[in-house]
Amino acid sequence: MAAIETMGNRARTEILRILLTEGAMTRTQIATRLAAEGADVPLRMVLRHLNAMEEQGLVVCDVPREVRHGRTPAWSANPDRPQQLAEQWLGYLRSAREADSSSPE
Repeated sequence: MAAIETMGNRARTEILRILLTEGAMTRTQIATRLAAEGADVPLRMVLRHLNAMEEQGLVVCDVPREVRHGRTPAWSANPDRPQQLAEQWLGYLRSAREADSSSPE
């Protein structure tokens, strides 16, 4: 499940938390904020995390992907998406529990 893989990363969780509380930020601002909180995440990795989170709909960018080169885009959190992914994750866990309880012993 891609959502679990995306959010199962501490840096991504921290990026999402920062964007939810602070609002839109550039990747440089995000990296600076992470460093101030003791999480030294290189700038290139911040972008990699943002791209993975964008694919899952957790963050949105103010510049379309195809024209970002040479620009300074700002990223913001999609506030509804974490709840949706949490519900999907819980559904996944419930289905595993139901499968275990219905299997013959």
